Amino acid sequence: MPLRKLSLTAAGCISAILILVPGAAALMFSSQALEQVRTVEKREPAALTSLMTESMDWGDPAAWNAVAAALSDRIPSRVHLTRMLHGIERDRFGRRLFDKVVACPGPWMYYTRALDRAPTTVEQMDRALATLRALSNAEPDRFYLAPPPDKVSIYPEPLCTHRWIYEAKLSEREALQNYFATSSSPALIDTWSPLRAEKIRSSRPLYFRTDTHHNNAGALIYARTLIDSIAPGSWGDAAITFGAPVSSRRDLVELAGLPGPTEADIPFTMQRPGVRADACYAFGEEIDCADIFSPPRYRIRVRAVSSERLPLIPGRTLIIHDSFVHGFLKPVLWQYFEDLSYIVFDDIELDELAASFATYDRIIISRVERYLRRMIDGIGRLPADGLVTTRQPGLDPDG
Repeated sequence: MPLRKLSLTAAGCISAILILVPGAAALMFSSQALEQVRTVEKREPAALTSLMTESMDWGDPAAWNAVAAALSDRIPSRVHLTRMLHGIERDRFGRRLFDKVVACPGPWMYYTRALDRAPTTVEQMDRALATLRALSNAEPDRFYLAPPPDKVSIYPEPLCTHRWIYEAKLSEREALQNYFATSSSPALIDTWSPLRAEKIRSSRPLYFRTDTHHNNAGALIYARTLIDSIAPGSWGDAAITFGAPVSSRRDLVELAGLPGPTEADIPFTMQRPGVRADACYAFGEEIDCADIFSPPRYRIRVRAVSSERLPLIPGRTLIIHDSFVHGFLKPVLWQYFEDLSYIVFDDIELDELAASFATYDRIIISRVERYLRRMIDGIGRLPADGLVTTRQPGLDPDG
């Protein structure tokens, strides 16, 4: 065989080995890698179907890019390799942007979607409030809007790269926050001002540096603001017990694929004297109240009683919430309500929200600032005049 042909054959064999062996290994251990992509990177893995079909265009670079992405998502120990690589890029080369995360000195990390999302406009708020008033038949105290602030709204100072994106939308952010702060409507709860005031008053952090959320200290400020806005003066009678700090890897560290750091938070338990859960439901089925918060569920309901004559907010209340309540405040808020149902945003559509005015005495909407616009815009487009919203005490869809 001529030397040229022999060299080409050898090169072809080596290329085939370099492609097929990692590919076979990736496929062999793919289930673990795919689960890591879903849980850590919070996305669906790239599909591998194009490699399996005869219709693949072997001369198309885009097809090979798709194959490479699919194999990359199936590499064994993908998460550990990514953490090592990103750690080197951050520490040695000063890399600051990791897909959806901005990593700044401190360390401080910011979610890019909290920076580049367009804030809710005043016009959208006006339309949504008009719809909510129509759905509640203009009765007072039937609904409340209490958006948890984005971290960048409370701690903008450490933001490094991408600051121009934040500043480009700053006037719109301030217009929304001022809308809540200056409104005469009790339905609009200004959650920004109490957190900023506490930030000035105390040196303790209110948000995680390496997470999208408030920490337990910030969560308690949010809860106090919410409860005292609905039932002024109720918050101060609770007994709060703090534990020892607990460190963990937070969500932005995971999302960026970085090796660290961990961050500490101070856990707490809270108990109003004489208040206890009398009946609990998950997805409409009665369960033991000792199990109501574990494991986490998307739809739960707690009926409370008070033996110490502490006031409970009367009637049925629904709070539609996201992870700012789901991960921090579910064991806290029910202690102030006679009958409180929790539904996570991912588990409810806007038409069900509208129809809920026929069941509940009040509805609290707790949607984080960065995602508020889409929800408010959707509410503003609801056909309020075409929905039956007269309260029906016998209607009981969740237990």
